[in-house]
Amino acid sequence: MITLIKYAVCFAIIFAVLLYIYGWVAESEREIAEEKAEEKYRREIENWKQTAQHPMVLIKELDGEEFVLRRR
Repeated sequence: MITLIKYAVCFAIIFAVLLYIYGWVAESEREIAEEKAEEKYRREIENWKQTAQHPMVLIKELDGEEFVLRRR
């Protein structure tokens, strides 16, 4: 009976350690995913700012000729 209790305690300790490690890894993965999403958002905002600072107008004439006006 004492051997069974020792195994149960040992199993509980190992389970607790593994659960802690899993939680730590899951939290790290979540933080990395948030940082990547934030970086992607910042890049998208920067692209929109660049587009707003350098607008282009595409003009297509009736005869099919196209040209682009760009502000520099």
